[in-house]
Amino acid sequence: MTNKNRVLHLVLVVVAAFAGSFAATWVLEAPRTAHATEGRASPYANLGIFARALSHIEAVHVEEPDQDELIYGAIRGMVGTLDPHSQFMDPEEYRILTSDTQGRFGGIGVEIDVRDGWLTVYGVIEGGPADRAGLQPGDRFLRIEGRNARDMPISESIRIMRGEPGTRVRVSIRREGQDEAIALELTRAIVEVEAVEARILPDRIVHLRIKAFQS
Repeated sequence: MTNKNRVLHLVLVVVAAFAGSFAATWVLEAPRTAHATEGRASPYANLGIFARALSHIEAVHVEEPDQDELIYGAIRGMVGTLDPHSQFMDPEEYRILTSDTQGRFGGIGVEIDVRDGWLTVYGVIEGGPADRAGLQPGDRFLRIEGRNARDMPISESIRIMRGEPGTRVRVSIRREGQDEAIALELTRAIVEVEAVEARILPDRIVHLRIKAFQS
């Protein structure tokens, strides 16, 4: 190979490598000119990254993914970067939530939140099975009916813990300040849910506890 050919070959290799880098960068970067205002790009410009990622997943994944689950998962990821009290609910989870605040159901009488990936008790319904068993706000579910509760969706945990009154459900919890897990077996019962609780305090003060807002 002559020196001239060697130089030409080297140039082609460098150009090819640069083209590959440029293509990879184009996939990952959002358009910088979309809806630019006063030199600052709109935050919605980055939606191009999301759209391309979604298209790529649909094109290369071995099994055809559920698009709704992909979208819901992305929204959960966004909300998960906010404060610990913010949470996204898909339509099924919202349906379960509204049924919790509208009437009676068979369950253990516990209100659940997700904290650091763990299903966590944030409220116990007075007089219910969880209250009688001694569950406390802050208790973390380790296992529910033998299943690992880590990263379990709230809707799934509610589905497992609900059931016919008189039937039993086994749970394992971790309580702050205690090294060993606590195993409990609770008997499901009809749970009365009051969306608003009120009591009269001294000096003509009314204390209202609003558990849920309904549209």
